[in-house]
Amino acid sequence: MVTSPRTLRVKCATWDQVETFYVRKLRRGRIVTIRVPFVPELDEPLAVALELPGELVVVIDGTITGVHGAADGRASIDIELHGLTPETIDRLETLVRDGRAAIEPAVAPAVAAPPASRRDDPAYAVVVELDAELRRLRQLAVHEVLGVPRDATAVEVRAAWRALCLRLHPDALAPHRSAAVGHLGEELMIHVNRAYDRMRAALVAEGRAAAPGPALRPEKGWLVGFEALGTGELAASGMAAMATRTPGTTQPPPAVEPAPAPAAPPPPAPPRRRSASTTGHPTVRFEPSTEHVFDELAAGSSAESSLAAARAGAGDVFEQQARGRIAAGDHVAAREVLAAALYVYPRSQALRALYHVTSAMEALDAGLIEHAAQQLEAALSADAGCREARAALDDLRRGRRAAGDVGRWFR
Repeated sequence: MVTSPRTLRVKCATWDQVETFYVRKLRRGRIVTIRVPFVPELDEPLAVALELPGELVVVIDGTITGVHGAADGRASIDIELHGLTPETIDRLETLVRDGRAAIEPAVAPAVAAPPASRRDDPAYAVVVELDAELRRLRQLAVHEVLGVPRDATAVEVRAAWRALCLRLHPDALAPHRSAAVGHLGEELMIHVNRAYDRMRAALVAEGRAAAPGPALRPEKGWLVGFEALGTGELAASGMAAMATRTPGTTQPPPAVEPAPAPAAPPPPAPPRRRSASTTGHPTVRFEPSTEHVFDELAAGSSAESSLAAARAGAGDVFEQQARGRIAAGDHVAAREVLAAALYVYPRSQALRALYHVTSAMEALDAGLIEHAAQQLEAALSADAGCREARAALDDLRRGRRAAGDVGRWFR
């Protein structure tokens, strides 16, 4: 029984592929190598069917002359196409030529529109302007990119950066509907943002600004707790200078002289009632109202002996004087007494809580209700058993917002 040879189909989608088959794929005249999904035997007859465009098929007889890399049921085979005679090649060349001639008239050559001048583009002037701006910025320092002086403040840097964003950001340039304009805007914003980041980092490093996230704001100072203040003995000359210094003046340290003979302390001055301010935030004012802080400490007249006696005694003396001034409505003097007390007793939670209560009452004098509530909460954090702080906070929550209403707890 004679069986027909196995047929291997090769599909050529274009006439260029047909030409490539008989021009470039053949080796030594009529041998072609094809990878197939089976492993044939040597000298096995095999027919190659070329499927041409237009549903034409050309069958070429051949014989397998080599099998390479047989594995997993696959192999590369060499086929000698003895059926590919010169007449067959001439026939294929004629079909390729006729097929190309039939396709070319159907596709009319695209006529390119005459190139318009770039100057006719409405965005051409914007492109030229932005390109010149980009070249200029590449030659400038970071502060010159933002247009601010070298020692500019945080407010000036932030304002200059925002102004450039409003002018050069791609979203601001989108109405021009030009890809070139958009790309130039992106390049410009890269330079502007780099300059802003470097200026912001410099301001933060110098302590002149704070940078929460991408924002930038002036630094209003460093916040430290009162317990961070160091303690130590003051020289007698330093204490004397503090006692005699008047507000707004500075004096050189006096020469060290022998301490004078002890003298009787002057009688305590009656408490002074200051009128409550109606506007502005509560501020610390240094006034000559602390000269009688150590009046009730009978320990001599020198500063060193007074301080030593104060530390040797109890802190109730300061607390009593502060409560008396609070009851009299002199909140500023009470706070100054408590500040001096905290210098002597820096770990006294009761004195610290009373200091916050006094600050709250001073805030109430100025009409700062929220600030007063914060000071009362800080007092309770320092000393949860502070009866006055808790009662004053309850009065604020009930609507009693006058310092006199809160001060009744000290009478």
